[in-house]
Amino acid sequence: MKVTFPPDWYVLARLGKFVMWLSFALFHLALAVAALFLLWCYQVQPRQVYDWLVAIRESWPARWLGALGVGGLAILFLYIRAWRAIFSRVTTAYFFRELNLD
Repeated sequence: MKVTFPPDWYVLARLGKFVMWLSFALFHLALAVAALFLLWCYQVQPRQVYDWLVAIRESWPARWLGALGVGGLAILFLYIRAWRAIFSRVTTAYFFRELNLD
């Protein structure tokens, strides 16, 4: 039995992906602006931020994670997969609420 979807379904699916990536970008842009604002408010120098990031990279948990093969790209991949899963569960019911597949 072949299942066919109406054309509305394809449009809404693409719209859902576009909204997902747009919200991902805007959310992280807002986080970056808030972080930069707080750094400016507390007058943190760029060198202090750099030293803090180097200290994290050289800490023992980071070294153990690196030895186990868990790097920044793997963590980013898992984060994006989690974002996609959460976003699709939250918005799929909303986008397809008026679509009747009977």
